[in-house]
Amino acid sequence: MKYSHTIVISLIIAACVAGGLYFYFSRGTNLGLSSASPALFGTTSPSGTPQGAQNAGLNGMAPLPETYTDSDYGFSFQYPENYEVNPLVSADGRTILTAGQKGNLGFGFQVIITPFDEPASHITAARIAHDIPGMEVKDPTPFSIGTAAQGLSFQSTEDTGPTREIWFVAGGNLYQVTAPIGFDAILQQIMSTWQFK
Repeated sequence: MKYSHTIVISLIIAACVAGGLYFYFSRGTNLGLSSASPALFGTTSPSGTPQGAQNAGLNGMAPLPETYTDSDYGFSFQYPENYEVNPLVSADGRTILTAGQKGNLGFGFQVIITPFDEPASHITAARIAHDIPGMEVKDPTPFSIGTAAQGLSFQSTEDTGPTREIWFVAGGNLYQVTAPIGFDAILQQIMSTWQFK
């Protein structure tokens, strides 16, 4: 099934990118992160909030004055200031990494975009569980961006802790958005600004 191969390849690419980002951010870089900074997805406290997030004001709403526009895929979204958006192009799609830069804040989200030749109705908890055994799909709820994109929002768990996953289909592509669960309020705010042209 082409979908399962796409998902497996996407997960392998995501794991490689996440490992590279962890190595990159944990060493400290010219992005202003100290060597004590957490990885892109950070670490969470027992309450599920990213450590350091309380002091950075990430538990609630944040101003979103910046806009990322992707002319190749025809979408845009707003994001907080002091964040950097880095699109990485690969042979089978694109990965967009968004990471915080203020103080020791190393939290953000990633978007993996891959070709997908099936309808959005195929993005279900049962389908994900079938194609990716062992992936937790907790509290799945329908997700949409107007009539342009439909999919599923759910919680899962990575090695770094609980995550928010938002998977949706638009324009023949599968979009897989992942962020630490403690970043959920801001991710939901960012996703509410996402628009397709």
